[in-house]
Amino acid sequence: MNIDELIKIAQKLDQENNYALADKIDKIAQKAQRDIYDFNNNPNAGETWYNRLGRIFSGNATIYDYPGLANALRQNDKQMQFWKKRRREFRNRNQMQQNQPQQSKQFLVSTTPQQLVQNLFEFGRQNNINDLAQTMDLYSSKGGTYMGQPINQNQQALRLYDQVKNNPGNLSQQQILKLLTRSGI
Repeated sequence: MNIDELIKIAQKLDQENNYALADKIDKIAQKAQRDIYDFNNNPNAGETWYNRLGRIFSGNATIYDYPGLANALRQNDKQMQFWKKRRREFRNRNQMQQNQPQQSKQFLVSTTPQQLVQNLFEFGRQNNINDLAQTMDLYSSKGGTYMGQPINQNQQALRLYDQVKNNPGNLSQQQILKLLTRSGI
């Protein structure tokens, strides 16, 4: 008797108002369906443990004979794929960093107003930044100094930053130099 016949019998019993028996036959059909599914996915399903153990000791075992091994291998494979992906991302990120032009330390140290303005413009050009306020932010975060102090702690550089940030237009190097020298040097 196959599953379809069991389901038909359950439907007939259901039509005849014999619900308890119909439910039992329906459960049997569902369990048989599950068993078939388990057997297709795991040919050793439903076998006794000693049959499985006999195959293991005789050397004829499959992956399904080791309880939990197939699932553990699947999980391990997922973890390996995850770590391979992370390693590829890390390698790609390192290659991208190596391909980027290295920031020269000479641009991060400025001792005169003229040198600071030139360094800011060169730093912005290297990093493809057209806005001087953004250039000063990045220059500061990379460790840029002016007169021996970080530019985010130097009062003249901070005043210049405020003036540049509040100025709506693009400024030339000479205009910025004038702003810097007027700020107290």
